Amino acid sequence: MKPLNVQVIAGITAHDISITKGGIKDYGIMGLGYQPGDANVTSIFRLKQNNPTERLLEQRLFKTVVHEIGHNFGLQHCNNKQCIMADAEGKLNQDNESGFCNDCQKKITFLNQ
Repeated sequence: MKPLNVQVIAGITAHDISITKGGIKDYGIMGLGYQPGDANVTSIFRLKQNNPTERLLEQRLFKTVVHEIGHNFGLQHCNNKQCIMADAEGKLNQDNESGFCNDCQKKITFLNQ
């Protein structure tokens, strides 16, 4: 249960998580956030691909949690592949993301007004 003074709950697990997407029944994902909503979950299971350093794993985890919180605040996936809201499309793309693009930053500002 979410306390009234908490806006979003972010869960983190080491277990693999998946959804049904298109014709793929077990489509593995790194995170899932209600859109809009007040909860999300991120799994480090797939973020550990290619044996990252502890620092790189922390960066991937941070970016994925922020991405899922973006969904909680109503943001859609972004076409800019360097934006934190880019769709991973089943791949580990967080290493290429540098933050929110200008368009997503404007949407965040609009949502917070």
